[in-house]
Amino acid sequence: RRITIRAIEAHTSLSLQTIYSILHDHLDLRKRKSRWVPHLLKPENKQQRLDFAKAMLDEFRNGGIRTDKIITGDECWFYHRKIKKAQSNASWRRSDEEPDTLVRRDRYEAKTMFCIFRSTGAVQVTYCDKQVTIDNQRYVNDCLSPMIKAVEKQRPECGVSDMYLLHDNAKPHVHYNVRSFFESKGLKEIDHPPYSPDLAPCDFWLFDYIKERLSLAS
Repeated sequence: RRITIRAIEAHTSLSLQTIYSILHDHLDLRKRKSRWVPHLLKPENKQQRLDFAKAMLDEFRNGGIRTDKIITGDECWFYHRKIKKAQSNASWRRSDEEPDTLVRRDRYEAKTMFCIFRSTGAVQVTYCDKQVTIDNQRYVNDCLSPMIKAVEKQRPECGVSDMYLLHDNAKPHVHYNVRSFFESKGLKEIDHPPYSPDLAPCDFWLFDYIKERLSLAS
């Protein structure tokens, strides 16, 4: 149960300065913001992540998979109108001045989806406008096929036959047509534990980095 500083003051008759001193100096407490997570992982989800990590570690140690043989892929929407972070939008104002106003984005704003595949470096970048829906067929035609052609151009002797793809469990990714396409090209998939965006480098750092750089440039 949460209790506010004002409530403690009312119940104890202590001054705010004394309460702050007790909390900070004696109890070593700090005010922390709640951490936002997209999904609450269940025990079985955590076990899947652990099993995946152990299996991949064994593969690396045994020489079964090398990092340069893994292609990771993911998609992200990039809005054309950039909104900087709250800290960047702060400015000094007199007490009688109103702060600047920022308009929240809505779902109909101009935006572009980028689908990025990378291994030791960028392999293929594909983009789609906001009116486009990524279904299994478009994922094969507009994302996977250009990616495989790019790899075959870089590696004409073996193409993707000895490579692995790691992408998440979005519905277009796990469709039967997509799996059949992989089999026809000889590209192997790595199982992706659910709700694990940190396994893909694009989700882990690249998308946020691009958005930050675009905000600084705007």
